[in-house]
Amino acid sequence: KDAVGDPSHVGGGMHQSRPGSKLDIHADFLTHPETGFKRVLNLLIYLSFDYDPTWGGALELWDAKMRYCATRIVPAFNRAVLFETSPTSCHGHPEPMSGPPWARRNSLALYYYRPYQPGEHVYKGSTNYRPRPWEYRKRLRSWAGRQLRAVGLR
Repeated sequence: KDAVGDPSHVGGGMHQSRPGSKLDIHADFLTHPETGFKRVLNLLIYLSFDYDPTWGGALELWDAKMRYCATRIVPAFNRAVLFETSPTSCHGHPEPMSGPPWARRNSLALYYYRPYQPGEHVYKGSTNYRPRPWEYRKRLRSWAGRQLRAVGLR
C-alpha cells in the first residue's frame, strides 16, 4: 500500500527487442540507487500491436530455486504482467526472438518502491543473472565468480 512509482525510471521505461535479441533469466536489483527505497513490484505492459507469438520472446517466470520455468507469457499487445520483485523473482526472455527484420517486441517497464522498514535487510548489488539448470557454462562461470569474490578478487 505504500509503494510509489519511480519518476526517474531507473532501469525501466520503454524496452524494445529485435530479432536475435534476448534477456537472460535474472532477479532485478532491489535498492533504488538514488532514493535508497526497496523495489517491490514490476509492471510490464506489452505494446507491439502486430506481435506474432511464433517469433518467441515469451516472458519466462521461474521458480525461486531456478529448477523450472513456472510459466511463459506471450508478449501480446496490451497484456500487462504484475509481479513482486524479490531476490528470487527470476524472469526474462532467454530464447532469442525471431521474426522478420521489422519485428519488434515493445514493452513498458514500470517499477514500484517503498521505504525500507526499520531493521529490514537492505539489499545491495545489481541485477543477478541466473543460469537455467542446463546452462552448464553459465553455472560454472557464476560459481567461479562467487569464489573469486569470496577471496577478494574480481
